[in-house]
This record gives sequence, structure tokens and C-alpha cells, in this order.
Amino acid sequence: MKKTISLTLIISLVISLVFVVLEPQSVSSAEDTIDVTLTVTSDISISAPSNVTLSPNMGGVVGGTASGDATWTVVTGDSAGFSMTLKESDAGPALSGETQGDEFADYTPADASTPDWDWSVADSTAEFGFTIVPETDADAVPDFLDDGVDTCGEGGASTQTTEKCWFNFNGTAEVPIINRTSETDWGGQDEKVIFKAELYNSDGIPNDDAGMLIEDTYKAVITATVVTN
Repeated sequence: MKKTISLTLIISLVISLVFVVLEPQSVSSAEDTIDVTLTVTSDISISAPSNVTLSPNMGGVVGGTASGDATWTVVTGDSAGFSMTLKESDAGPALSGETQGDEFADYTPADASTPDWDWSVADSTAEFGFTIVPETDADAVPDFLDDGVDTCGEGGASTQTTEKCWFNFNGTAEVPIINRTSETDWGGQDEKVIFKAELYNSDGIPNDDAGMLIEDTYKAVITATVVTN
């Protein structure tokens, strides 16, 4: 009987030891981490303002000055910002008569490569041009930045004086006007362009054919283009 009991105790002890060795360890918590990524690409949008009617109407002999403006709102999340250009639809003068074919010459600044501080048209001349009013002055390209006194094309400045720095369209070539170097907020940047047309006769009488315009509706097709930097 003693042998039997001893054997039973030994077997029981061995099984108990095996269970202790092989039993999985229990822990109170465990963790792992992963990355979840999404690529957001840069894109850009531009608003579509209404067509512009220059006002007031002007006589084709006595002449006068007419103006109007359009504002494009540009929104982009591109961290390098955006650039904006303007161009007319054909190689000839931008503002032309739809029926009779007469035209306003494109504005002629004193320096062909730099906007004029003040709008100025020679006697017995009809011209059409523009200036810009950026929401953020420093976003204007250097040609439209000024010293705040009397000079445009001040690339080192950050001022863009309202209704100063008048320039011309150049056929179908794109004319740079804005170069922003950072993203916009959700409301975007309002970039305003002021258009002006003038027939100037100092004494109200044309000196030659250039100082007279044929009765007509004059129209310019202007394209604004924005691209991310």
C-alpha cells in the first residue's frame, strides 16, 4: 500500500511541475502603433466675375475717360502660393469696335517695360490699359510695386498704391500681375483689375484720324490665368 501511495504522489508532483512550466503567462495590457497617412495635393480655383461695362459712355469726337473693374477670387492650399497673369484674345489692340473695326490702341507707358505712375494719354489719342489692386500688396509682381511717391517697378518695395501703375496688354502674351508665395485661407485672395479707356482731345477737336472713334460697341476679351507655384 505504501508503494502505491508513493507512486501516486510522484506522478502528481510531475504533472503539477509540467503545468507550471507550460502555462501561458498572463499580462494586464498590450499595445502596437501604426501610421495612417493621406496625401493632399495642391490645387487652385478662380472665381468668375461678371463682364465689365466701362462707364460713362464717351463721344467719338470730344472723347473722355471710362473705367470699370473686375475682381477674381483665388483660393489655393499650395504652400508655395500661386501666380496670376492677364492676356487679351488676339494680337491686335485689345479694345476694338465689334462692327466698324475701329479701335483703342493699347496703353503706351513712358517706359515700355514699366507701368506709369499716372495714367497719361497723348493729345488726339485713344488708348486702353489697366492697373491692379491686389488684396495683399506684397503679392503684386515687382512691376506693379511702387515707392508710394511717384515710381512704379520698385521690386524691393511692398506697396501697391491704388489706381497707380498703369500698364498695357501685349497681344496674346501673358502679362504677370500676381505672385503670391504662400497658401491662401479658405476665403481666398481678391485680386482686382481696373480697366481704363480714354480718347483725349485737349481742345475737344481731333488732330487726325487717331483722335476720332467711329460710333460702335467696343469690346476686349481678357483672360485671367492662375497657376500654383
